[in-house]
Amino acid sequence: MAEQTTAGQKPPPDWLKPFERPIEVLGELSLFAGQSVAAIFRPPYRVGLLMVQLEFMAYGSMFVVGLTGLFTGMVLALQTVYAFGLFNAQSLVGRPSRSPWPGSSRPSSPVSSWWPGWAPRRPPSWAPCA
Repeated sequence: MAEQTTAGQKPPPDWLKPFERPIEVLGELSLFAGQSVAAIFRPPYRVGLLMVQLEFMAYGSMFVVGLTGLFTGMVLALQTVYAFGLFNAQSLVGRPSRSPWPGSSRPSSPVSSWWPGWAPRRPPSWAPCA
């Protein structure tokens, strides 16, 4: 009795069709990563070119990194003051900075002029007077 042979491969089931392309991409990325790691150890070694590229990536993007850090810090400070104000914990934020000129009662920053949590507080009416 002879075995039956089929011409070609069997088509994959229908439930596998959405996964075909992602699996292909994953395989291509794996091959690319393997070839990249193998190329690190294969001569010629281009150390000078590596240093030029590292300098461009690190020092060349210093302005963008600094500007992003500045704005992130400002937003974090404002959000912290707002969140502490929600549960009446303004004392944990610190005192607002005042003007360096004597006799001036204006706040030195535009934020402290509109933030209601920094307004001078009067003791509640039920508190004993000192």
